[in-house]
Formats: sequence, C-alpha cells, structure tokens
Amino acid sequence: MDYGYISGNLRVKIALSDSGAALAAVYDGETTLFNGGGELFRVTLLDLATREKSALSSLSGWDGTSANEGGVSLWRNDLRVRISLAPAVKDGFELTVSFENNMSDFSVYSFEYPRLWFAADEDMNIFFPARSGLIIKGLDTKSEMRRGGDYPSSLAIMQYMALCLDSGRGFYYGMHDKSGGQKRLNFHKAEGAGDACIYAEYICRDACSPRNSQTLNGPLVWRLFDGGWYDATMIYRDFALKEARWIPEVDENGRVAAPKWLKRVQHWWLFSVGEDENANLDQLLKAETDLNLDESSALHVYNWHRVPFDNDYPHYIPEKPFFAAMVARLHDEGFRVMPYINGRLWDTRDRGAEDYLFTDIALAGATKNEKGEVFTETYLSKESDGSTVRLAVMCPSTEVWGAKVTEVLSEIFYRLNTDAVYVDQ
Repeated sequence: MDYGYISGNLRVKIALSDSGAALAAVYDGETTLFNGGGELFRVTLLDLATREKSALSSLSGWDGTSANEGGVSLWRNDLRVRISLAPAVKDGFELTVSFENNMSDFSVYSFEYPRLWFAADEDMNIFFPARSGLIIKGLDTKSEMRRGGDYPSSLAIMQYMALCLDSGRGFYYGMHDKSGGQKRLNFHKAEGAGDACIYAEYICRDACSPRNSQTLNGPLVWRLFDGGWYDATMIYRDFALKEARWIPEVDENGRVAAPKWLKRVQHWWLFSVGEDENANLDQLLKAETDLNLDESSALHVYNWHRVPFDNDYPHYIPEKPFFAAMVARLHDEGFRVMPYINGRLWDTRDRGAEDYLFTDIALAGATKNEKGEVFTETYLSKESDGSTVRLAVMCPSTEVWGAKVTEVLSEIFYRLNTDAVYVDQ
C-alpha cells in the first residue's frame, strides 16, 4: 500500500508491506524524479556479546508497519522506528527520525537518514560537499558510482547534498543538525542500475550500550528549489547562520570575540625555532624588513618544544630553555607569536620508548572502537628505539583530555606570554 505526502510541488510516496517500507516515488509537480522501490533506510545493530554488526534494511525483516498523515512506523521484536514528515518548508519536508530500542543484548550502532532515490539520467548532476565543493556529472546506467565523506572533515565540510538538473531545478538534501554531530554522507549508484541515491549515516549516541533509544540529530530537509549548487548552498547557509551552535557572534568587522590584532594582521610567517635563540632569527628580521608592511607580521611557530615533532605528545612543557626569552624579543620587534600544538593526540609511549602516562592517565580518555581497541595514528616520526610512533586519538569530551589541553594552553598563554595558540587537527 502506498502513502502519499504533499508539500507544494513536492510529492513523495512511501510503499508499505507487512514486513517493510520503501520509497516508491518522488515528484516535482508533474515531473517524475523517481519511480521504483528504493530502500528507505538501513540500520546497523551491534551484538553486545560478540561485538559483531549486522545490517537491517527497511525493505524486509520487520514484524509490522503502519502509516498516517504524519509519517510511517516500523517495528520488530524490541525495536520500533518512526519517520515523521512535516511540510514545514515551501515545496519540502522536514523528516525526523527516531527509534525506541528496548533490546538488552543489542545496541543501535548507526542509523541512516532516509535515502533519496532518483533516476540516474544524463541531465542529473550531484553536488557533494567535499573540500570546496564537487559536482558529479554524467550519470549513466553502466558504471558503479560512489562518493562518501565523514562530516565534519575535508571530505564532507557541510551537512548537505543536492540534485541539480540541467533544466534548472534542484532537490536539496540537508541535515539541519545545529550541533553539527558526526555523520557520513554518501552518494551511490550500483553498476547497471537506472537509479541512484544520496543518504547520510548517523553514528548513534551510546552506540555500544543497550536500550539507546533516541532521535537523530536535527531534521532532514527535503526541498525543491530553482537553480544549482549555489542556490542549494544558500539554503544551508540560511540554516547555519540562524541556528548552528558553532557559528560565533559576528558584526560588520567579523568575529566579535577575535582580538583586534588578529583582524589587522596582514601577513603570517611559518617559523621554526632552531637549537638556540638566534637560529633563523636574523633571516626572519631581514625578510620582515623587506616586506615593508604597515602592521608587523604574526608568527606561526613550530619546534618550540623539547620533545620531537609528532612524538611524546602532549608533553610540550617544558619548552626549549630559551623560548620564553625569544617570545619577549619577538614582541619587542613587533611580532605576534602563535605556537603550534596538536589538539587530539597522545603518544602511547610518551617518554621515549617508555609508556610514561598513557596507560595510567590517558587511556581512559582515548577513543576506542566497539571492541574497546584504541584508535591510533602513525606518521613519519620514530621512537628512540627506531619503531614507529603510535599516537592515540583522544576524545575531546573526556575530563582527562580537557584538563590536559587546558594545562598546556595555560602554560603557553600565561607563563610564556604568547598571543595565540594554534591547536591543530
């Protein structure tokens, strides 16, 4: 049985069976954008005993389904899902996804925002928010096409995608999550398929805990519009400026909380501290004079700490013994000084080849996968025994990491008297 939902020119049909639900059709007025039986969502369950994951599709495997003018529901065992569709915007819907998990032996690990299916025609272009923006052109039925990126990262810098037709019409697919929660954006067309879809996967809160009932962050907005990628971007911009919690207070001069010197600085030097106070300094002063600027440059400073780069983090203190005096001299020369630190990594062997404080203090605040294994990263740095440095990725919400970063920042700002700190990654 099909259930229809209408908001202006946008019409959506959802097909229900006794055991599942599918996106049946999408229309822009009289124009058909999709007509088929596309998977509406996929949920990933985590077995808390074995730590194995399994996927459950909206298409089958459910004990029952229902629909009314406000949305659709599916249920099985101790899991119940509700997708609400509200015609809250012109030619569009706000879709809210929630689930009730009463299972003691499974968690809902991830849940997809509803998939938008569409015909893979040659006149269909896909906007994907990778880096400065990507337009995927020339869809065909022969090849598999796939694109994915984790938000927030350079592979997905914003929480929206869009369909852009050569006719000048478009379809906006955006998560209006004002807290900016992590999610993975995806575009996929299977080999030989005439249809494709865009969707986003949300890693659930308490993903490794039983009974983690919740509503996915922010509504998903489906909306028709006139224009191309720029017009879709303006829809997302309007949401971000009005609602996003990460947008700072701004006025005609930019960010209100930013110091005046930061707004006035005309030029930045990337400066590496040498093995003594004068190393590289004469070269810097001469180059600064040659620039003949109205305002002195600022310095982005590396290698000011005693520990090697990408090694023994986060033990930046004590610094090189002459660095405080160097900061004072640079200030006398008119420079602003901004040292580098890494804001997310703790070396698992944080004193040479020795586990100094990682296991005793940092381990509790390190990020871990569903099996309890610590996420680590490696770069080109080596330990004192020649082995590769393995750096644990710390969780920014934990007390141990917050306290450590605060401790380091306090030393750099108040004792070393710098003007800023660059907290990397």
